[in-house]
Amino acid sequence: LLAVGLTFIIKAGDDDDLTPPETDNGLHLDEVITGALSAHRFNGTWTPQSRILYRENNNPLKLQSIVEYDVKTKKKRVLLYDELRQYSLFEMSADRELLLLAKNLSKYFRHSFFAQYDIYNITSGQIQPLLINGVQQLLLFAQWAPVGNALIVNFDRNLYYKPSAYAEAIQLTSDENVAILNGIPDWVYEEEVFSTNIATWFNPTGTQLAFIKFDDSPTHAMSL
Repeated sequence: LLAVGLTFIIKAGDDDDLTPPETDNGLHLDEVITGALSAHRFNGTWTPQSRILYRENNNPLKLQSIVEYDVKTKKKRVLLYDELRQYSLFEMSADRELLLLAKNLSKYFRHSFFAQYDIYNITSGQIQPLLINGVQQLLLFAQWAPVGNALIVNFDRNLYYKPSAYAEAIQLTSDENVAILNGIPDWVYEEEVFSTNIATWFNPTGTQLAFIKFDDSPTHAMSL
């Protein structure tokens, strides 16, 4: 009887084992590197007259749109439907007439990237490419002036100024040496000092421009 009882107890214990199966709940290196575990941040930015510019998904089709929200009236208006999701970044001009839209973005360093830009007219709904020398170039940055819709851009490490978004670009620097960087930081300053890809600043009225010229010629290349 004792043997039978022991056999019964052992079998009952196996059948009633409620221990959950082992699962792999650990962190994976690729999740850390790609930022998959990072918090989702709100993409909004302030525009003049107490408004917020941001991107949202329109349910139920999940179509992305660029929206402006008026915090005083609590009303929003859709400025642009980005159905193809081709625009990575967007910024409104100081006169609130145009949107600067970045597409075909390619990362360079942590904060820097190459991109092509379009200009969107909020009133007419027309989109035109941002051209340098008649071509839609890959730029290292494009930035609105603090007034109107003038632009400062960096193409091929040189600065160009456009008095308005549709005006011809005026070349401000003309360094051909690839070690000379105008208005953009080199890797060390981008990573350790500025934490941005821009080293160019307008004065408040947009009539003057300060920028840093980096000369990396004395820097030796090191093969790893």
